Amino acid sequence: MAFSFNGIGTTYYGKRDVDENGSYITTKFIIIAYFPIIPIGSFIVMPHGPAEGNSAMSFQALDSVPIPLSWKQVLNVYFAAFGYSAAAAVWIYAVASFVEYLRQK
Repeated sequence: MAFSFNGIGTTYYGKRDVDENGSYITTKFIIIAYFPIIPIGSFIVMPHGPAEGNSAMSFQALDSVPIPLSWKQVLNVYFAAFGYSAAAAVWIYAVASFVEYLRQK
């Protein structure tokens, strides 16, 4: 079972090979600040209802069957995480440059 508190703990990231019955392959990661750090394992999961809790602490009931680590999915999760981080860094740099430009006027 995945558990995180204030973005630290474990969670499932990714959703691959979705079946008609709602089951799919996902990977469980150790996370810090909601950022995937270390993949623990891949699972075929069947969710049971929506996630419960709030933004600080949430959980969802899942039946899971462990499978070999899906490296294709792990790489997709890392590319997405680093892509969002890079986009945020570029946006922050652009805003800071614009503010500096306005100060020089």
